[in-house]
This record gives sequence, C-alpha cells and structure tokens, in this order.
Amino acid sequence: MDSCKAVESEFDKAVKKLSISTVGIEKTISKLAAFKDELKKNKEDASLTEGQRTSLEKLLKEASEACQNFSSQHKDSHGAISRMGKAIDRNFQMDVSACSKEGIFDGKDRMQHLYTALCNHLLLQGSMDIARCLIQEAGLQVNEAHLEKFHEMNIVLDALHRKSVDEALNWVEAHKMELSKMNTSLEFKLHRLKFIGLLDQGMLQEALQYSKLFGQFASHHKKEVQQLMGCFVYCHRGLQQSPYSDLLDPSHWTDAADTFTKDCCAILGLAMESPLSISLSAGCIALPILLQINMVIQQRQVNEVLANRDELPVEIDLGVEHRYHSIFACPILRQQTSETNPPVRLTCGHAISQDAMKKLVTPSGRLKCPYCPVEMLHEDTMIIHF
Repeated sequence: MDSCKAVESEFDKAVKKLSISTVGIEKTISKLAAFKDELKKNKEDASLTEGQRTSLEKLLKEASEACQNFSSQHKDSHGAISRMGKAIDRNFQMDVSACSKEGIFDGKDRMQHLYTALCNHLLLQGSMDIARCLIQEAGLQVNEAHLEKFHEMNIVLDALHRKSVDEALNWVEAHKMELSKMNTSLEFKLHRLKFIGLLDQGMLQEALQYSKLFGQFASHHKKEVQQLMGCFVYCHRGLQQSPYSDLLDPSHWTDAADTFTKDCCAILGLAMESPLSISLSAGCIALPILLQINMVIQQRQVNEVLANRDELPVEIDLGVEHRYHSIFACPILRQQTSETNPPVRLTCGHAISQDAMKKLVTPSGRLKCPYCPVEMLHEDTMIIHF
C-alpha cells in the first residue's frame, strides 16, 4: 500500500505539470481558430484591414511566447514523468522468480486449463469478442450454446445497470424450473423494483394492478410485501418524502444484479467471481510475504528450509474471503494435514493425521486410539478426503 501511495504521489505531480503546460498553448490555438473563422467572413480577394493586421501580429506574438513557454514547461513535465518512472522501478520492479515454480504450465493440458480460466474470465466480464478470439487461437472446445448463455447473462446485466427489469424477468420466466430448486429471492426483488418504479413515476393504477403479483411471495416475504402495500398511503406526496424512501435507494439495483449473477452462474455451474480474479487477489496478498521470506532465507543462507517441502515455513493468512476448503489440524502433532500427510479416520470415529498414526502403529500392525480405549488394525483405518 505504501508503494502504491508513493507512485500515486509522483503520478499526481506529473499530471499537474502536464495540465499546466498545455493551458497556454490551448488558449492560443482557440484564439487563432476564432481569428480564422473571422477571416472566412471576408471576401476571397479582400485584403486585411488595419485592425485585423494588428490582431494577427498580436496573436502571432502570443503564439511564439506560448510555444517558448510550452517548450520550457515540457522539460519540467518530462522530469516529473521520469521521477514517476523511477518511483515505479523503486517500488514495484522486483525479482519474483524465487516465488514462482518453473514449469507450472508446461504441457498441453495445463495450458488448456489456463486458457479456459482466461476465457471464463472474459465471458464473465462481457468481453465476448475477445473470448471468441481466444477460443479460436487456443483451440478450445467450447459449445456455442454455452457462449450464448454468457451473452444472454451480459445482456440482462446491462439492462439492470440501465435500471430496466424486463430482460431479467424474461430470463427468470425462461429458467423458472431451475430457480425453483435454488430457493432464490431474485424474482421477488425484480418485481419489487418494477413496482417501485411505477409508483415513483406516479402510475398508481398500473402499480395497483401490478401489486397483485406479490400474493405468491407473501409466505416468504411477508414483511417486505407489507411495506410495499404501505407505499400507497404516501403516494400523494411521493415516496421520496415517505417512511419508505429507502426503497428508492440505488443499492437495490446493485443487489438485484448481484443476485442475478449468482443465480445465473449457479445454473451455468460456475463461480460468481472469476477464478482468475480470485487468484490475482490471493497472489497480491501472498507475494509480499513470500518475497520477505525469500530475502530472509538468502540473508541467513538456509536455502534447505524450502528444499523438498510442500509447505511454507510461515503461515500466510489470505483472509476469510479466500477460504474455500476445510482445514484439518492433527490433534496429536498439532500441524495441518496435507496431500502427503492426509487426515485418517480410526474405526472408533476419531481422526488424526497419517504421520501421527504411523507413530502409534506397533510392529504387529495394531494401534490404540489416543482418545479412547478402542484398538484396531492399521488396515482398518481410512484416509479422509474433505
């Protein structure tokens, strides 16, 4: 964050210098353009009047001075841009090769996975043309019907951003069966936005007729429906001056768009947020810590700390928003399990790590649960997959 602020400070200075250097020259160009338009009014064979000659001489002198000032100010602005570049190099140009794993994308299958992640990210962002180009150049096998669903999703999202719910309601009607299994409130939110829009436009008769639709939502949205019906009491003075003015808040449109995106991605079998964006966010959090670890390892010359290990010597907390898997810590060895040391279920139901179990197994292949008196054979235990 400090690095970003340092670069931003130099960037603001550079922008300020550039804006100042162009003010004088722009004013002169505007005056010359106005004088040119004035000359066009004269006849083609007419000569300049005395006043026009004086004005032209004055403008030429101003233009010459403006060019000289611009030239000198350009040197200052060039220095500001140079300092901004140095600030970027100083704060961000680092060798991150020590924190990467060579050959991670070697092989056709791995590259295909990377291209697929890029393609899905572009589709979620609505960049359909770029996604199609990537599909063609990378040789991805993507069904046209799959692309059409993304196109449909982005059309609905664009309509919601324009505060129009008709496209979204049509989509809900077309996917009624899938949505009924998801226990979603999307349809109610869309009808509520349409109803509030009618009231806000003063279309009371249309709003009253439209309110009949809320009967089907009364069982799950009783309180919200009561609030919507209460809006009729304050129609004469406008919703903005009523206790229900919060229903006009633009956040309801954002909430509806987010709910639609979540439900649409669930039907498509995709995460609401692009895996590429999640990976980038997690990398931005982890990279500074990894660079610091690498620096300490080099200073203390303990490169063997990371040799032949599948875990880091320090914990990196990515926050609750980046926790997607269950974490099991062995109650015996007090360490998290991993692919090489998975959790194991004993016949009694207790779970420990595989390393802990190996320490408890006797030469005869039997072991006793460390938490209860149950004894068992080593082959009767099972590896747990979360």
